Amino acid sequence: MENLKMHTPDLAEENFKKLAAMFPNAVTETLNGSGGGNACN
Repeated sequence: MENLKMHTPDLAEENFKKLAAMFPNAVTETLNGSGGGNACN
């Protein structure tokens, strides 16, 4: 019997990566409260 994945996929991160690939100049690296992060300008 296979174990089921009991969590939802991180669709926001996947979509952000797609946007970053299409518009690399619009993405910058930022620092947030929990460490590193990305922002879309």
